Amino acid sequence: MSRCSFSASCALVFLVTLVCIEGCDSSTGGSGGTGGSGGSGGTGGSGGTGGTDEFGRCADFDELRRVYWGDTHIHTVLSFDANMQGTRTTMDDAYAFARGQTIPLQPYTEDGTATRNATIDRPLDFVMLSDHAEWLGTLAVCNDPER
Repeated sequence: MSRCSFSASCALVFLVTLVCIEGCDSSTGGSGGTGGSGGSGGTGGSGGTGGTDEFGRCADFDELRRVYWGDTHIHTVLSFDANMQGTRTTMDDAYAFARGQTIPLQPYTEDGTATRNATIDRPLDFVMLSDHAEWLGTLAVCNDPER
């Protein structure tokens, strides 16, 4: 079974590589096609084959393109499943964590002190809280003795 999984993984890597190579193909309207100026059109282009410049970048390379890192699946104390596992992380805690601040984690001692903390190495570019809608208001009321 592991041999089958390995073969499937190899096939997937091959397919992704093929798609990436095809993305720079000059026949798809990239630089070097017919009717063009003859240059690669990329930054520092050398008119090389396959629609890439001397650095191997596609002709449509945009040096301002950036990768953003974030998390789109975070539960707080408001989600029933997280709450039942002892999570006390609030929305403010989740956003603070995404900004790189240290937050407390369960389990908690009897006096409410967290036994662990979590911090990330660098702040996230974006974060989305994805608490479940079921029990949302009920959990807030049950966790607040003043309500």
